[in-house]
Amino acid sequence: MSEKTKKTKFNVIDLLVIILIVAAVCVVAVSKLMSSDTAGGQAKTMKITFFAEEVSDSIAESIEEESIVSDSITEVKFGGCTEIKLGDSISYISSKGDDGTYKYIATSRPGYKSITLSCTVTGKYSTIGAVLEDNIYGVGHTLDLLVGNSRFTARVRDIVVVEE
Repeated sequence: MSEKTKKTKFNVIDLLVIILIVAAVCVVAVSKLMSSDTAGGQAKTMKITFFAEEVSDSIAESIEEESIVSDSITEVKFGGCTEIKLGDSISYISSKGDDGTYKYIATSRPGYKSITLSCTVTGKYSTIGAVLEDNIYGVGHTLDLLVGNSRFTARVRDIVVVEE
């Protein structure tokens, strides 16, 4: 008898290896598509507005126009303040109504102010927000801002493209 040629058997381990290779290729392809999609193409000049509901008076009064604004965690620099507006602080308290239900009431807190500040920055803009140094900032994004020597928590209130 002649020797039989050995048949290759396809087993579960081979199937798992193939699935892992296909999954890795898919992850790489999706990440490339997402990065090109979120990049938004060319750099644009944007006005980003931040809002903090409650900042102590000493912090609010120490902030000046042209103070450098940056994300204290990622160290992304937004540039200098171009506009600063101070207002009454916004605090929420719960109050029991006559009908027994609780409602939230907006009030102000002594010794605190709300602050709105704007910066002009160049970066990529897309439908999901501003992309600055590979970090995405969208409306509602909460971050710790470092403004001059002051640090406080704020949210992105608005992003507007000022130059096409």
